[in-house]
Amino acid sequence: MQIKFNHVFFTYNADSPFKVEALKDINLELSENNITAIVGRTGSGKSTLTELINKLLTPTSGEVHINNLVNAPKVKIKGKAIKEFRKEIGFLFQFSENQLFEDTVLKDVMFGVQSFYPKNKNPEALAKQALTLVGLDESFYNRSPFDLSGGEKKKVAIAGVLAYQPKLLILDEPTAGLDVKGKKEIMDLFKKIHESGVAIILVTHDMDVVLDYADKMIIIDDGQIQKIGAPKDILQEDVEKYNLETPNIYQVIHLLKANGKNISSNVNDIPSLIKELKHHG
Repeated sequence: MQIKFNHVFFTYNADSPFKVEALKDINLELSENNITAIVGRTGSGKSTLTELINKLLTPTSGEVHINNLVNAPKVKIKGKAIKEFRKEIGFLFQFSENQLFEDTVLKDVMFGVQSFYPKNKNPEALAKQALTLVGLDESFYNRSPFDLSGGEKKKVAIAGVLAYQPKLLILDEPTAGLDVKGKKEIMDLFKKIHESGVAIILVTHDMDVVLDYADKMIIIDDGQIQKIGAPKDILQEDVEKYNLETPNIYQVIHLLKANGKNISSNVNDIPSLIKELKHHG
């Protein structure tokens, strides 16, 4: 899936005294081969950008190209065409577990398949396949999703999107509300999904997650793109000026350097830091 932004602007409440310029002249290409993290302070424009990809919003000016579809102010797209392209994009909102509504897990996961592929004769098989992928076995099929733990609910919501087999997955703060163990478990799952051929766009405030899982990161501030590059390169810089937290590993490295330790710029995780410290004695 090819995604390209050409001189995109977006303004909320454009014709009122309360207008807010959320995006300003965005020019960007996103690769289907990456896990791309979009980061920035609250209100920077990152969620607005992802909602333009799924045509939940239309640019105030400029164009967003998503494969053969153009999202632009004067381009009219029929409902059937929107449905056809949206089935290729899975969108998981923050606290996606709140999207659950059916009385059993299996019915909930089948819903997306039945909506996008009403002629599919075996949506149950796709739902079961998706549940297996997220680590939920047949003992969950007939349980109420509302009786599950928070982590299990999140997995059911993910399975509901995966069941209709999108080519792109947009994740809005997927680790919100999870402890360290839960974060690792859910992000390891998304990495596995990416390795199966699904592109991922990740919106997050968690720079440790970005460093550990993203191939590329984009910093947005005040509606404009400030930096694009590899997380291991950008996150060693001063990112706190964008109201982003320096990852824990780099905080430790900065303290060590301040105390006279010579640490290589290639150190990006705990094992490599331990090896480096042993090397220097």
